[in-house]
Amino acid sequence: MLLFGCAAEKEEVSTTLYREGLEIIEKMDKIAECREYIDLVTSAPQLTDIVEDIGEKDYTKPNVVYGITITEDAMQDALSLINDSGVELPKEIMPDIYRRFLSAVSTSLNAAEGTEALAITSILMLDSDFLCEDLTENTLYLYLYQDAYPVIVVFAPMDQGIVRAQGQFVINKQFSWELTEEDIVRMLEGTGYLSGCEIQKIEVP
Repeated sequence: MLLFGCAAEKEEVSTTLYREGLEIIEKMDKIAECREYIDLVTSAPQLTDIVEDIGEKDYTKPNVVYGITITEDAMQDALSLINDSGVELPKEIMPDIYRRFLSAVSTSLNAAEGTEALAITSILMLDSDFLCEDLTENTLYLYLYQDAYPVIVVFAPMDQGIVRAQGQFVINKQFSWELTEEDIVRMLEGTGYLSGCEIQKIEVP
């Protein structure tokens, strides 16, 4: 019974994250559709054209969703790659550093497409907080669409059961909804911010 309970709890967390991620994506899509807002933040035609293209897509039903769990050990391994001097960082700031690392995954993927991709995704990036006491590890959800841009949503557990979510579009031509799990892990680890992450396909309701 204990094992069944654990499995049911894990499935409930996955469903919660999936739905919260979709809510963030829906809001990001609305931002992309709001020409008044886009005109306020940029006047560059090369940016507004891509943002308009993003806003014209349908993000209500992803083709494939992957959940990537990043354990504390994996985060420590990633930190050690850049902290070769062995300097110990204060424990109280580690959750914030972890969140910055996870946010940098999307940034790194978009950087491969140049400064325009970085500018566009930063304009449309969105944060949100919600309650999910059962989430204990940093988790990344990758939403892949056949006819729309991929989206990465990072879920970081905070104090008192609060989870902070951050959504970002991925403007990277290498990403496709037909990628295998091995391809995705390879590309994510290639950013230099993740290693030894655990990936699983999320059942789309």
